[in-house]
Amino acid sequence: MVPFLLKNDGCDLILEINPDPGILTRALLQRGARVIALESDKAFIPHLESLGKKLGGKLHVFHYDFFKLDPRSFGVIKPVVNSKLLFQKFGIEILPWSKGIPLKVIGIFPTKNEKKMIWKVLHDIYSCTSIYRYGRVQLNFFFFYELESQRMMANPLNPNLYYALSVLWQVAYEVKLLHIEPWSSFDICSQSGQREKPQCKESLEQQIQQNLCLIQLTPHKDLFSHFTSVNYDVFFHMTKQCFLKHHAS
Repeated sequence: MVPFLLKNDGCDLILEINPDPGILTRALLQRGARVIALESDKAFIPHLESLGKKLGGKLHVFHYDFFKLDPRSFGVIKPVVNSKLLFQKFGIEILPWSKGIPLKVIGIFPTKNEKKMIWKVLHDIYSCTSIYRYGRVQLNFFFFYELESQRMMANPLNPNLYYALSVLWQVAYEVKLLHIEPWSSFDICSQSGQREKPQCKESLEQQIQQNLCLIQLTPHKDLFSHFTSVNYDVFFHMTKQCFLKHHAS
């Protein structure tokens, strides 16, 4: 998995979302990556900071939730950290859209409010805001449900999977499935401290979907040759309307 993330494309800067004990972090660092660890759980911060001190500046740790960066609507209370402050703190510079990749993000996509988070990511890239002000930031997300991953990569020949979000993902990004890991390969820790396999009470059809999928999303260089970051909402509306008419017919 790590070789896919650190292929020879000129970008060795990784923003890792919630690395927890830092298992993937170590593997990335051993491959020569520079890692910014954005950890939302305070319990893991001391361990990650200790790891960073041993590595001479190759690992930077920051306590924050990546998915709370640059909320599209935050009411009266403004976020403490936004992508501009975060990127300035770590010296990440703007790279023209036509150039290479300035930064690679890796982490687990949240299951809570998943659809809301999906729409936020899409709004951010099409409007060229948030992290995309800095260039073609590549996303590498683990998705808990294989079905969502299949929809992202579906084409019109698969009408049961192909829908508005499929179009929006594929117009904005080159979508690649890097890895599939069955849930059965993971152990859980019981209350008694024993390691055991998770018990699945779902049907066989549902169990097939219980695979952890690593999806790579690389923004297309020519994205903004089709439309501007100002009128993208028209494209969103037209795409959704086309699929509403398709399913209604």
